[in-house]
Amino acid sequence: MLQTILDLLARLLTSGFGNLAAYLAAHVLLCLLPAFYIAGAMTALIPKETVTRYLGRNTPKFISDPELSLQSILITASIIGRLKAWVYVFWVSIFSTLAGLIYGAWVDGASLGMVSLYLAGTLAFLFGALYLVNRYTSTSPISRQG
Repeated sequence: MLQTILDLLARLLTSGFGNLAAYLAAHVLLCLLPAFYIAGAMTALIPKETVTRYLGRNTPKFISDPELSLQSILITASIIGRLKAWVYVFWVSIFSTLAGLIYGAWVDGASLGMVSLYLAGTLAFLFGALYLVNRYTSTSPISRQG
């Protein structure tokens, strides 16, 4: 009985590692090699100054936030609708800004505990404010009962 379980476990592990090796080989061949070729071509063909002028503290927010590019907003709006797309844009911008502020504080030398406390406080304030706005602007009689 124990031998059968051990044989089954060995076959499962062997097949799992075999599938992992096949996946990694396919991933390297189909994803990483083209990505390196594209990156090399971009490095060779696009001047460094063209890219670096869009980096730094003075970069406009509409250029520096790739999650909110016009293409992604339009595609998201066509899939989930305009209102949900703008809610998505709002949340992405809030959390991107928050992540940037927290990362910047951590890089500047703030302790991880203080950064976590800042994150918890900011999120608590944000969710509390949204709860109050939702509660007092809702027209449903159920939400006002409390």
